[in-house]
Amino acid sequence: MKKINIGYIQWLLVSVGFVLLWGVVTSTVGKNFSEQKELLLSTEVTLVSSRANTILKTYELFSRYIFSDVVEHPGVLEIISKANSADEGEKEILRKELYRLLENDYEEMQKYDFRQLHFQLPMGESFLRFHSPENFGDNLYEYRDSIRIVNDEQRYISGFEEGRVNNGYRFMYPVFYADKFVGSVEVSVSMATIIKTLSGLYPNIDNYFIIKKSIVDKSALNDNLDYYETSFFSEEYYFDKKVNELTLAGNGLLSEGDFQLIL
Repeated sequence: MKKINIGYIQWLLVSVGFVLLWGVVTSTVGKNFSEQKELLLSTEVTLVSSRANTILKTYELFSRYIFSDVVEHPGVLEIISKANSADEGEKEILRKELYRLLENDYEEMQKYDFRQLHFQLPMGESFLRFHSPENFGDNLYEYRDSIRIVNDEQRYISGFEEGRVNNGYRFMYPVFYADKFVGSVEVSVSMATIIKTLSGLYPNIDNYFIIKKSIVDKSALNDNLDYYETSFFSEEYYFDKKVNELTLAGNGLLSEGDFQLIL
């Protein structure tokens, strides 16, 4: 019978034990690193979300001031009320009258980064877009859930939404005249405004804005699709070119090549 080499077996057991121990240690370290990374990312996302919500809340409060001080002016409410029963010729006269009445207020709003002041009649008909006064008369129920909700439920609503002309973070208000619902109005800010404010808090981080292609393709007017380009994050998402132009100013830290390397 061949003599068993006890020393060799002991060495082999020690070696196997070391390999197993190293595997356990490596696995534990890797797991702890992943958990710490996830925790760090989660904490950072929570912080960014909190700051973004604070920014949006500030603009919401400002929008309420605009609504009460500008929109609820008796002359404005009377024009909107008359437009409810006007024919197309009369609507055109009322539209121009409303534009003249609020033109200076709209210019003042823009100084504080509000981009849109948009009036709609009941059932979602666009009456006057101050940011695009030549576009009116289109029905927005099919494209704008916010307008449908405000008109159907006659209540305030806010949130980001793609539109026919522009996207934006929208503050939507029902409009009443003599206790009768006569339409709705939107006060909104560009996403560029939100992202620029965040960039001021995070100067060494690129803040990109992307939006799902299917949403834009369904909602935006064909002439406005040129405002978008396919993102390098995913072919299913667009960049809003104007937003990136205003927020990154050509100095983006992350390029498409960098992103591919990360992947």
